[in-house]
Amino acid sequence: MNPTSRIKTSYPYGQTPPNTGVDFAWAREHEADLLAQYGECVVLVYQQQVIGFGPTLAAAEQDAEAKLPPDQGAVTPVTVLLRQPLIRPDASSDPDPAAVALHLNGQVPVRRA
Repeated sequence: MNPTSRIKTSYPYGQTPPNTGVDFAWAREHEADLLAQYGECVVLVYQQQVIGFGPTLAAAEQDAEAKLPPDQGAVTPVTVLLRQPLIRPDASSDPDPAAVALHLNGQVPVRRA
């Protein structure tokens, strides 16, 4: 993080900014919408809105810094990593276990017609 940046994403132990809980709750509640809008990335949420995003935390901080008004002081956004769920909601869409075992062993499954 740039020491002159107005984006503050880390804090001394025990000094959690007052917006942290509300912003994390808002991000969690809107996670599906955020994922649809921004895709898999890092987003910075401050006062219940996305102020920056990017493929890395550094890129999200740069994006947020560039978007802040010139007269804006320091802000304390929460960092949210948006990723697609790892667990499929529909078990019927699970791949064939034999094919998965072959893949994990570095083998390519043979398709039979």
